[in-house]
Amino acid sequence: MRGRLDKLFQLTFNARLAGAANGAQLIGRLIDADGAPRPAAPAIEAGKSRLSEPLSAAEAKLLAALSPLAAGTPRGVKRFLNAYRLARVAKASRPALALMLALGQSGDDEAMAGMDPLLAAKEGLLADPDGPPALLAAVRAARTASEGVLTVSDAIAARDLARRYQLLA
Repeated sequence: MRGRLDKLFQLTFNARLAGAANGAQLIGRLIDADGAPRPAAPAIEAGKSRLSEPLSAAEAKLLAALSPLAAGTPRGVKRFLNAYRLARVAKASRPALALMLALGQSGDDEAMAGMDPLLAAKEGLLADPDGPPALLAAVRAARTASEGVLTVSDAIAARDLARRYQLLA
């Protein structure tokens, strides 16, 4: 089933997870909980959107290094790139985010199992995983892109954000 869905969509966004994160805020806005007038939203200038920010050379290098873990097909690589372009507007470590998007889109149970013990530490620096070579190379590439400092807390925050761009089985 996942394989068929992967062929249909160039980007996957899990609306269920995105809505759960801001449920209370959304309810407040929908029912106008306090009745106070809301200030007008500032005008958005499309030319200055963070979505249109070009990839830096460092980001391009990192994404290329992570692509073997992220996908085995050109369509999968395109989906990984699309998800990264959207997700990077959030306040998260970009190298950690790219790593967790690649891991989440890989569908590789062995790689995911190799990352779990590292994230269980909940603090400190992200260590090298005992897992497949593609995961080890991906963690090292993300660490290099973050100037040698990739924390477990950054990886956990990035994993939670990356889950918004995954198909759940």
